[in-house]
Amino acid sequence: MARLLSATTHPPYLPVWAAVVFTVLTIRLIPRSGNGSERIQKSATSVTLKAFVKDVTLVFGNGGLESPLWSLRWEILFSLALPIFIWIAIKWRAANWIKLIACFAMVSVATNEWQLYMPMFLVGSIIAVALPALHDRARAMSRFWQPIWGTAFAVSIILLLSRWLLLAVGAPGALLNVTTGFQLAGAAMMVLVAIFWHRAQAVLSRSAVQWLGRISFSLYLVHEPIVIASGYVFGPGREWLAVVAAIPIALGVAWAFHRYVEKPSHRLARAVRARSLAPLAVS
Repeated sequence: MARLLSATTHPPYLPVWAAVVFTVLTIRLIPRSGNGSERIQKSATSVTLKAFVKDVTLVFGNGGLESPLWSLRWEILFSLALPIFIWIAIKWRAANWIKLIACFAMVSVATNEWQLYMPMFLVGSIIAVALPALHDRARAMSRFWQPIWGTAFAVSIILLLSRWLLLAVGAPGALLNVTTGFQLAGAAMMVLVAIFWHRAQAVLSRSAVQWLGRISFSLYLVHEPIVIASGYVFGPGREWLAVVAAIPIALGVAWAFHRYVEKPSHRLARAVRARSLAPLAVS
């Protein structure tokens, strides 16, 4: 358990702070007015102290300057509660299947955000703890029936798309609400497919995919202000041109952000962690 704890990531505050400052600069440099797009009109048009403070802390919610940060709030809360999640995942390992089913059920009937999002992190914790045993089982299954991973991949896609598939056939709202558990199961299965299926590994090992993976977090942080700024620059009726322009700009900015902000923050985090764990190693 100590090894798992020592390998945990820090709440990514340094990249978040840089991203919020970047968003504030785009708002200041490119006036957000004169665009009729419904999506763009929902974005912040000015910077307030309250919104800025909420976005750079995140624990008490997203301030709205950069809307994608809403999901990062739950990652930070999970990081703070990580020892509890690891303890739950390690305790009574024989019952991990029951824990997983309970997580799928809980998100399906969730009545608040805590019940909806936190079980998702518990699923990831259970998978992480079970990985050594899963590796052995995966090798055994691959020898017994090679197409199993292709089947698992197809099933995971169906589960992930379950809500939209049911929408297409006119399913009632009550049934649509429970598809969140199926989607969570599909996401967990997709992760296992990516880890264990050799064909998925071959695709994910390609240089272009690896590059996109490296900059993905930075792209997540910087893409929205770039897209919105492009919308205001090109104006109403030319949203398609704004999207075409925003894609290469966002990729370029994400690469620079990854190199000059994200990577240095990771090095700093590793240095701080090594220093904090040094007394434990000596004792």
